[in-house]
Amino acid sequence: MPSSLPTVTLLSWITYNLIELPGQKAGRFVIQRFGHTGGGAAPESVKRSA
Repeated sequence: MPSSLPTVTLLSWITYNLIELPGQKAGRFVIQRFGHTGGGAAPESVKRSA
């Protein structure tokens, strides 16, 4: 079992660099390009009045 630690560590590093970092970069681009919508809050036209 201890011999699997280097393999798991290497795979984690590879997936982090190939998937996680580009995804974060794409997310930042989308937010900068299209603006932040306020954290998922419903628009005023959708909210119900009490």
